[in-house]
Amino acid sequence: KAEAVARQLAQSESDLSAVGNVALPIVVLILITTLIPMFGNAFSSTRSSTAYYPKGGGSGGGSVSNSRVSTATSPGKVSTNTAPANVYGYTVPDNLTDKEIADLSDAQKSSGAQQLLERAAKIVNDEKNYKKADQRLRLALKLAPNDTRILNKLGDALYEQKKHQESLEYLNRSLVLDSNNADTKFSIGINYLKMSYFEDARRMFSDITKDTPKSFEAQFNLGQAYKGLSQYYSAVSAFRTAVEIQPSDADAHYEYAVCLNKIGTTEDVMKEYQKLLDINPKVAEKLRKYLGLKNVPPPKAVELKNTRSGDLIGNGYGGGGSN
Repeated sequence: KAEAVARQLAQSESDLSAVGNVALPIVVLILITTLIPMFGNAFSSTRSSTAYYPKGGGSGGGSVSNSRVSTATSPGKVSTNTAPANVYGYTVPDNLTDKEIADLSDAQKSSGAQQLLERAAKIVNDEKNYKKADQRLRLALKLAPNDTRILNKLGDALYEQKKHQESLEYLNRSLVLDSNNADTKFSIGINYLKMSYFEDARRMFSDITKDTPKSFEAQFNLGQAYKGLSQYYSAVSAFRTAVEIQPSDADAHYEYAVCLNKIGTTEDVMKEYQKLLDINPKVAEKLRKYLGLKNVPPPKAVELKNTRSGDLIGNGYGGGGSN
């Protein structure tokens, strides 16, 4: 390139001597039109040899697990609306060392974190292996420490492993970064319920119901928190709202009846019992035995119609209520 430029300059000097000063503008124009393409091609050649990687997506909530119902987004899902994270040729391994992480570019870290997040979600969806997903998510967090999607999903994977205190650490980190995320608040709340931190759970679910008063899951768990605090009038109010939102949920009717019994409204308790006879006779029988309704005959049929097993905390589904 330099030799070609030198030759061009020498030729231009020769042309200038031949035609005199009148031709100076012409020579300048020749130089401009000759040199700019040369240097332009050289720069473009250098730029095209550099790989560029996509930046990571935005933060969000949601749960790794499909076993609990979230208040805002579908649980266990990672968005597939973006291009594959390794579209530019970088595929992150599952066993990166800290030294290898330090050598990655920011774009590679972002791309790798997205890949690991998707792998973890697939492991949960396909295998229900939360420990294995946990390992991918911890590595992803090293690549993107402030990604709330990773923090939330790691918190939920730890919840499923009954590591509630550790789950809260990651979920609270996420909440600091995104204080309005209802899914994060929901996951924190059910951890509190599992740990019997009923006042903390009440505070969290009260906050959710202020913004989403028609959320069945939030109202149901708010009722559980009040029940744990022995604040039965408030529990009755929350469970009443829950059964109004979702009239066919047997667990909600069961808990509603249990709390009604605590404040002495026997007639209302019997109404809930009669409703349960139609919704789920097995849960109705459980209520009859728990409350000691000796003068009430048992259900004629105890067929398991529409019976589903599940954890009462966080979903409101299942074939019975908690005592």
